[in-house]
Order: sequence, then C-alpha cells, then structure tokens
Amino acid sequence: TAVGAVSGNVLLGLAAGAIIELLWVTVIPVGKAIPPDGTAAAALTVYWSCQLGGFPALGLALAAAVPFGILFKKGDFFMRRRFAGWNNWILARVESGKSPALCAAIAACISLVFLKSVCFYLILMPLGVWMLRPAANPAVFSILPAHWLAVTAGVLGCSAVYESLS
Repeated sequence: TAVGAVSGNVLLGLAAGAIIELLWVTVIPVGKAIPPDGTAAAALTVYWSCQLGGFPALGLALAAAVPFGILFKKGDFFMRRRFAGWNNWILARVESGKSPALCAAIAACISLVFLKSVCFYLILMPLGVWMLRPAANPAVFSILPAHWLAVTAGVLGCSAVYESLS
C-alpha cells in the first residue's frame, strides 16, 4: 500500500498487497522463526503495474514479480546464515570486555541488509519496466485469454507450491 501511495495508486497497492499476502500465507514459519522479508514481490508488482498502465498490467506484473520475491527471500535466508556465523566472534569479544564489537556487528548487519535491498530494488525496478513494457502493450492484452487473472493465479499457485516445498 505504501508503494501504491508513492506511485499514485493506493487501490492498486492494496490489491497487489492482498494477493501477495494470500500467496505467502502458506510459507510463513508461524511461531518458530522470524519470517523472511516478503515485501519484494509486492513492491515490484505495484511499481511495475503503475508504470505499465495500472490494473490491466497487474496480472503480468504479479507473475513477473513472484520469482524475484522468492529470490529475495532466498537472499534473506542466505544473509541470516552468514550473520549467524558471526555469533561466536561477537560472543568472544563481549566476554573479553570488548562490548563495542556488539555495536559494530549490529551496524554491519543493518548496513548489509540495507545495501542488499537498495541494490535489489535499484536494479529490478527499471529492469522490470524495460522487460515488461512490450508485453504490457494494449494489443497484447487484447489477445490474452478472457480469464487472464485465472491464468495468472495458476502460474502464481505453482510458484507458491514450489516455494512451500523448497
């Protein structure tokens, strides 16, 4: 919804966010861990839809954004595993009285997560518009099946099954 407001279409942001949340609801590890950041697919969907003409491009943008959202989540898990490897180093420093090591490690983790997100969005936002612009041509929408949303839901359902099995 925030990306929709910034892009000038709150309703589109709300619709895309709701659809993405329905997809991710099956892969959230309830009660056992901090869930991965699932906002990438929603943010890319809303941005690409707004850039490509609004609601008519929502299905196309959604189908293109879900694989990138899965990639973003995998990157999130990868970074968490790397950060977990720092625990012994931090613990040894804190136990020896070098508590600034904790502050340095926290600052490094926050900076790296921020850098990952900035790079991801700065590359994918314009790249997605460039890739999807020919497909978002109104002539293409006229030859799509009448039930393009159902077709998109099928593609996204397959992506959600893949995500829950991996």
